Amino acid sequence: MSERRKLTKRCVTELTVTGTEYTILDTEVQGFHVRVSRAGVKSYAFRYKLNGRTRRLKLGDAAVLTADEARKLAIEARARFQRGEDPAQERKDARDAMTMNRLWEVYYTRHAEPKTRPRTLAEYKRVWMTAVKPCLGTLQLRALTTDLLEKQIMERHRRTPYKANRALSLLSAMLSKAVLWGHIERNPCRGIARNPEYARDIRPLSADEHRALLRALDEERREGDFAAAVAFELIMFTGARQGEVLHARWAHFEFHADGRAFWSKLATDTKQKRVARVPLVKSIADRIRVLHAIARPTDSTHYICPSLSDPAVKRYDLKSPWRRVRKAAGLATLRLHDLRHDFISSLAIQGVPLETVGRVAGHNNIRTTQRYAHFADAALEAVTAVRGEMLANARNRPSSPQQEGLNFHDD
Repeated sequence: MSERRKLTKRCVTELTVTGTEYTILDTEVQGFHVRVSRAGVKSYAFRYKLNGRTRRLKLGDAAVLTADEARKLAIEARARFQRGEDPAQERKDARDAMTMNRLWEVYYTRHAEPKTRPRTLAEYKRVWMTAVKPCLGTLQLRALTTDLLEKQIMERHRRTPYKANRALSLLSAMLSKAVLWGHIERNPCRGIARNPEYARDIRPLSADEHRALLRALDEERREGDFAAAVAFELIMFTGARQGEVLHARWAHFEFHADGRAFWSKLATDTKQKRVARVPLVKSIADRIRVLHAIARPTDSTHYICPSLSDPAVKRYDLKSPWRRVRKAAGLATLRLHDLRHDFISSLAIQGVPLETVGRVAGHNNIRTTQRYAHFADAALEAVTAVRGEMLANARNRPSSPQQEGLNFHDD
């Protein structure tokens, strides 16, 4: 049975180490006590019984709190207990509550790492470390509100609006998973407006620019990097992304006796994570055949545009040969990705429906394809003009005698 005393500073100071843990109960506040560990560490606590279970709420170490200070905390805890609250459980819940730092660890290992490409994963980490963790990392999920996030993300980074958008996107993805995993009931990111983003001017290349570029590619094939030149033409003629071309292996290409040729892009190599079978025009199919004859791959799993030192290793990028081609073509500001824009723009200009354009381009979201809508509008205007001219000509054309004799009657 525990001994009872009025706990004072002197009383607690004089408690000795016995090698066995023991407790001294206070005579003034029921449940208030000091515990002395086997090592002599003294701590204050408040003990109470709720629903048949004995609970213990630690108040603090005796080396930090005086007996009077600890007694006041015990009185407050007792008052909360008498109101039906459970202070010990509330503290445990607060300690165990999911924080943003902990959510990031779970989100990264459980969702992002196994399902995201390395480059995207690196971008997630950069956004988390620079834009989210510094202002939200230690906060508990239940403390997050829409207003708080708008201030800490959108307003805090208002001078870097694109950075704020990336941070909000990552945060929203994390909190959506938190809702799914049962940590919170709703995603507080919903309703926060993103900053407008103005895309770089997208336009198709002119006939002169196409001519200069194709001549530069011919030169690169003769004097430079044949494989890189073929990779550039694949992008130019199919609208593929650079990463898709760099992941292309010899086994992904098929040639038929009737002249048809196809490039099968694996789901793991495409941004939309779907298999894509792309038809190739004859000129590109011929280029790939020539490249195969030059490379003489010993394994169909080798890359068509591999590392210069090992055909089984993928190239990291095509920056060096692209700089040569761009310089030779006199197109100093042309990005490699602009070849993809040029391909997609040309489809829209030809009047191909945007839904089809998006499917060919491998867009996950129709909003991405909408960036090319003005080209489709121009094509529609041209078609409308042709139709209008046709009808105008029909109106002005003299009627034939047979037509003049036709009469229509209502039945």
